Amino acid sequence: SEGMGLDSRRIHVVGNGVSRVEDATIDHVYLQSLGVEENEFRLFVGHLEARKNLAFLVDLQKELRLIGDTKKLVIVSHDRADQEAFPVNAEDARELGIVRCPAPRDDQLHGLYKGASIFLMPSLLEGFSMTPLEAMAAGTMVVASDIPAHQEVLSDTFCVPLVLEEWRQRIKRDENLKEKNPAFKVAQERVKRYQ
Repeated sequence: SEGMGLDSRRIHVVGNGVSRVEDATIDHVYLQSLGVEENEFRLFVGHLEARKNLAFLVDLQKELRLIGDTKKLVIVSHDRADQEAFPVNAEDARELGIVRCPAPRDDQLHGLYKGASIFLMPSLLEGFSMTPLEAMAAGTMVVASDIPAHQEVLSDTFCVPLVLEEWRQRIKRDENLKEKNPAFKVAQERVKRYQ
């Protein structure tokens, strides 16, 4: 401010903020159009880039299917999939219960956050990770990779090393608990920091 001749008392920093999704409603007709039901799907929201580590989610979904898990994985992105970032073809995705959801409206996205059994974010690299906070604001628990950006924004409570068995165990422990989960209060406190 000094070098620009501005009064520092008139400068305010406005940080990133979480969308108000806690009052979202679940559009069951929209869920049905995707072939999913409330609390019967896991959710990822983000760009289809290699750093988002979607190959890990595909492997995780395969592992879960092998043990008889029938929940679907909904992947929301405005991006077109390239083979490196989205390493499964349409036929295999269908067989694994992976649903691509391109460009939902805001109200539909908020309903997806609220209707998911759990939100998954296995990124290898992130800046400020807003989507897990939005899932938490909707009351949905999160499992995220234990990278520094997630640890800073989400806390260690929600961060898990990128090991399939550890993710499988955490998912089975945390999904569908929502406010019954002991970590729910921690999640709501984290969200408040960014609202």
